[in-house]
Amino acid sequence: MVVWSAAASEARRRFSSLCLRISVAGPHPKRRRASLAAALHIFLIDSFNHTILNHSKDILFETERLYLRRLWPEDVGLLFDLDCDPEVMRFISKGQPTPMARMQNEYLPRILSYYRSWPPLGFWVAHLRASDEFIGWFHLRPDRMQPHEMELGYRLKRSVWGRGLATEGSRALIEKAFGPWGYRRVCARTLVVNLASRRVMEKAGLSFEHEFLWGLDVLPGCSEEERRGVKYSACVGGLTESSFEQSGDAG
Repeated sequence: MVVWSAAASEARRRFSSLCLRISVAGPHPKRRRASLAAALHIFLIDSFNHTILNHSKDILFETERLYLRRLWPEDVGLLFDLDCDPEVMRFISKGQPTPMARMQNEYLPRILSYYRSWPPLGFWVAHLRASDEFIGWFHLRPDRMQPHEMELGYRLKRSVWGRGLATEGSRALIEKAFGPWGYRRVCARTLVVNLASRRVMEKAGLSFEHEFLWGLDVLPGCSEEERRGVKYSACVGGLTESSFEQSGDAG
């Protein structure tokens, strides 16, 4: 998906303005043709550079403040740094970072394999549109426990918590899932005690479904109480604007 930005719009505006000025420049066909060629050259360079830039990012879509793009092998350092924050990993691994070797040898090949699929599924890196700053990732993939459902997930840098970005990205993914991508059901899972994540799920339009226990393969060394989880979900046709809470965003 190529997203035209203000820069590309400005290039089109400049091209149209130049064409207008050239058309009234006077009875000099050779001069008009040369000027038109110069204007076209400027427009094509600006447009080509912007198109190539967005292809290199491979942007999935944009929201008001975010854009989501596919992940590339050289992005593994961003994921590693994200997982090195103990607060980010608090409800995932009791604050322990993900080893780089595991990130490279296990997670990265699985993530990259998703991009061969249609409708889209997998992991997408999230950036702020205003600055291009990396802020984390979102995923939409088959649920581990019920693979016929699509599981929504997200992990964001602590520096952007509390700004509604997790909710914004989650809503957009759910709308895409039930719209052009044609998925029938979306769910999300977290720990019972992760109240901030639960609020994001609710604000994104998902409803509480039931409690469950994460397996020891997911949360090794954790007690049964520590492995208590909750599942939220929505089905196609069951998500409307009224499903979204209008109170302050949590994540």
